[in-house]
Amino acid sequence: MAKKRLQLQWLILPVAGLLVWAGVRAYRNQPGAEIGKDYATAAMERMAMRDYEGAIPVIQQAVDAPMPVSKEVAMLESVNLATVAKALETRSDLALAEQVRQRIVLVLESTVGREDPSLIASLDALAVLLSAEGKSTEAEIALRRSISIAEKQIRDDPAMADREAFVALQYSRLAELLAKQGRLDDAEATHRRAVSTIYRYHARTGKNAGEAAIEAAYVKILILRGRSSSEVTAEIARQKQEAGLKEE
Repeated sequence: MAKKRLQLQWLILPVAGLLVWAGVRAYRNQPGAEIGKDYATAAMERMAMRDYEGAIPVIQQAVDAPMPVSKEVAMLESVNLATVAKALETRSDLALAEQVRQRIVLVLESTVGREDPSLIASLDALAVLLSAEGKSTEAEIALRRSISIAEKQIRDDPAMADREAFVALQYSRLAELLAKQGRLDDAEATHRRAVSTIYRYHARTGKNAGEAAIEAAYVKILILRGRSSSEVTAEIARQKQEAGLKEE
C-alpha cells in the first residue's frame, strides 16, 4: 500500500508542477497583470544598486510585459520606468532608454487614453531623448502631442491657465527643432507663437516666466533670416502690444 501511495505521489507532483506553471503564465499574460510594474520595480532597484548587467534583461522584460488595465498600476509602473530611463540616459544607453520611454507612453495610453494630461511630461521626455538621438521627425511628433494635450488642458480647466508658460517654452523648443531640420519658415512662425504666448501669459498674470530666453530665441532667428535691428525691435514691440503687455 505504501509503495502504491509513493507511486501516486510521483505521478501527482509533475501534474501539479505543470498546473502551477500554467497558472503563472496565465497570470503574467492576463490583461490586468501587474507583472510589468513588478519588472519595472526590480529594474529600478538593480539600477540603484549599480547592477547594470543584471538590470538590462529585467528592463527588457518590463518593456515586453503585457499592458496593465488598472490606472493605479500604470501610474506606478510609469514612475518606476521613468527613473530607469533617466539612469539609462545618464549612462548614454539611449537606445534602451528610448524603449523604456516608449513603454511609459503606451502604458499610460492603455489606461488613461491618448489625451490625458498625465502624458504631457512623458511625451516631453521622449521628445528630448529622440532629439538627442538625432530622430528629429519622431521628436517633433512627440513634442507636438505634448503641446496639444497641454493646450487642451488649459482650455478645459481654467485653473490650469498657468501652464501657458510651459506651452510657450514647448513652442520655443519645437521651433529650435524645426530650425535644425532646416525648416526656417516653420521655425520662425513657431518662435513667434512662443513669444506671443509668453507675452500673453505675462500680461495676464504679471509673472515673467522664462520670457527672456524665449524672446532671445525669436530675436536670433529673425536676425538669422536677415532682419535689421530696427525691424527686430519693431517686431518685438508689435508682439508685446498685441498681447497687451506694456513696455518696461
